[in-house]
Amino acid sequence: MNSFLPLGVSPTNFQYIYKHYIKPQIIAIDIFIKSSEQPYSLEGISEILGIDYHDLLHIIDEYDITTLDKTGFFKIMTKSSSYVGNLISRQFSMSNKSVYTPENIAYIYNLDINSVEEAFYVLGTTYIDEKELGTLFKNIKLSKYNFKALY
Repeated sequence: MNSFLPLGVSPTNFQYIYKHYIKPQIIAIDIFIKSSEQPYSLEGISEILGIDYHDLLHIIDEYDITTLDKTGFFKIMTKSSSYVGNLISRQFSMSNKSVYTPENIAYIYNLDINSVEEAFYVLGTTYIDEKELGTLFKNIKLSKYNFKALY
């Protein structure tokens, strides 16, 4: 971090974070699963999930994952420290995926419940469907940390 100069904090919303950071990772994971030949390579899994190679080996060993196919990949994803991997896992764990409450959104995206409840309040609703996620995300206020490279 010594090669970066902190420039401060600026306000943003979760829609910006989702659009620029989360959605591209979800798309990359989807493309990886659909286009990579099975068994997947350890390097490919490590890179696409953004986890350390040694952490990946530890997960494989600890959970006795013997095949790096789709099943093995999803097991690794659920056990890893990958934010997007955990987000996808939490989404899959929801029983009713068509309607979301503030608690659901806070849980899935690992957001502060108060920020999510405030966004629902602004929208004047207690639940939303998938089509309304973008509007909700625009109303979830966050801070973005800004840095400038020193080199």
